[in-house]
Amino acid sequence: WVQCLPGVDYSHTPVLSWEQDVLCQDVRADLQDRIEGFETPRARVAVRLLDCGSAEIRNSTLYFTLDPGMSCLLALCTVSVYDHPRYKEQALGTLLDMTPEIAASLYEGHCGWWADFWSKSYVEIPQKDIEKEFYGSLYLLACCLRGGEASPTIYGNWVMQNMRWGGTPPLNYNYEAPYYCTVPTNHAELSDNYEDLLFNWMDNAAENARRHGFSGLYYEAYPGPLPCGVMFSANRWTGLDYFGRDCYMCQKSNGVFAAVNMALRYFYTRDRAYAEKIYPFLRGVGDFWLDYLRWDGTRYVIENDYVHEGPNSIFPQTNPITSLGFVRLLFQCLLEISAETGLGAELRASWEDRLTHLSEYPVFERNGQKVFRNQESGESVEWTRINGMENEDFSEWSTPCAVPEMAVMYPGSQIGRFSDPGLLEIARNTVAQQAKWRDQNMTCFFYASAARVGHDPEEILSQLSGWLKETVYPNMAINCMGGGIENLNTVPSALVEMLCQSFQDRLWVFPDWPEDCPARFGGLLAYGDFLVSAGYRDGEVRYVAAVSGKGRPLVLVNPWPGRDVQVFRNGAAAETVSGEELRLSTGKGERLGFAPAGVSAEEFLRRTEEEDR
Repeated sequence: WVQCLPGVDYSHTPVLSWEQDVLCQDVRADLQDRIEGFETPRARVAVRLLDCGSAEIRNSTLYFTLDPGMSCLLALCTVSVYDHPRYKEQALGTLLDMTPEIAASLYEGHCGWWADFWSKSYVEIPQKDIEKEFYGSLYLLACCLRGGEASPTIYGNWVMQNMRWGGTPPLNYNYEAPYYCTVPTNHAELSDNYEDLLFNWMDNAAENARRHGFSGLYYEAYPGPLPCGVMFSANRWTGLDYFGRDCYMCQKSNGVFAAVNMALRYFYTRDRAYAEKIYPFLRGVGDFWLDYLRWDGTRYVIENDYVHEGPNSIFPQTNPITSLGFVRLLFQCLLEISAETGLGAELRASWEDRLTHLSEYPVFERNGQKVFRNQESGESVEWTRINGMENEDFSEWSTPCAVPEMAVMYPGSQIGRFSDPGLLEIARNTVAQQAKWRDQNMTCFFYASAARVGHDPEEILSQLSGWLKETVYPNMAINCMGGGIENLNTVPSALVEMLCQSFQDRLWVFPDWPEDCPARFGGLLAYGDFLVSAGYRDGEVRYVAAVSGKGRPLVLVNPWPGRDVQVFRNGAAAETVSGEELRLSTGKGERLGFAPAGVSAEEFLRRTEEEDR
């Protein structure tokens, strides 16, 4: 992250030094140690060879020799100014004190951490290239995302050179996307540093709103290290982005983009302490939208807000579908938190009013079908070719980005299989006609969106496999033009939505999975804090198991349509239920199981153990 000031050369060369047999590299993001009282990012990376004969440092390089059959231990320590005020001495001293015994203890703890990580959830499918990338993506995310550490921004934390877009953390999806899959794969701990950047910027966002005549929190596109943020001009309030465009002034949605992750984590976990933690942020973003929405006599309208980055010539930009979807999710979350905690009771009527009367999603007709439109009026950034056909109407269909899917399907969570049939049909048409299986920016949303509305699962898997062949490096990182580690969300999110959907307050296992394709999964998190496992083989669900984390009611879409279902509670046969949707009460920590009526507790246990081998 670089504080860009006019006329300053930021092409720093890392400083190399050494002491005894420890080689050090000092890197920094600014020429000054402090700006307006805030520490600028600085770090030392130190390396030393242990227990392997002699090593020497010549010309800023560590040299050592390995004979055939030999092994060595190379110890590396990274300490930043945010870890320790004397970070240089801390990194050096750690390695000077390092011994093989200390290293062995650290490695034992490292292996234990990963063993615990991998025990939390799993998927197993015949498509081994996709399965491998599911685990590879989670591995790489776990290397980048960690509570107590700085959030990694757009290209992660393992790039020792200038990154695309300066390594910025854009709030118009790039910053948020890597975190989307962490909670449903039962790795909420990877999201523990998500809010820090946003919370640190709240005072500036409040001032930003006041300066523009609004209430609440108004976030620009690129927050970052205080006080000035990332890639901004000397006047922090002009909001010029990396390309000199007045980006955040035409996109009002940055704050509500950032709120999506918090809303989803709350809906999945129903963690009251977390709800109270995020409420001030959500309330502030909600206050901005209460103030910003304009009543036209029949509905609330969003004006001068653009679905994409960058200024444009046709105004007003009205009702962008991103804001329409995410604002709905924000107010839905605020109402749920208020009902559980009592917070914001005085605002419930206002939140309900905006939800009830917010403008409908814009649509237009293309190829004889209704599809979602990026915004109600205004100019798109650029036109594109869709299925080989040029679209010359700039206002109807825009860039290669899968914007409608992101806003209302995934992660916007407004339309799915249980939505109004008319809206669901429009959503399916949009997925089919967009067909953004190779999108350079928003592939990380598109596959999960397709699964949520029931697109052909065989095509989803086939396209996903083809995309992986084109984009995956040997280390399982994904090479796409847009966004770096955001692409690691693609495979985990797609498989979660194909195997275990719950975003419409119903648990549905294998909702969009090929009939002739075996699969199993375990430990995936569903809305309401249910850890879910299930197996599918020979065209039938073998079993479903769930652990209730909060003791909330459970609605399960009947995995055996038209048949009665045997319920098991804590390993013992309990009630038999029937219907298209099975509604059950649960106790906190209770283990539930489901199988077709007539299956005994012993047989249910055998099926789960058989699938787990």
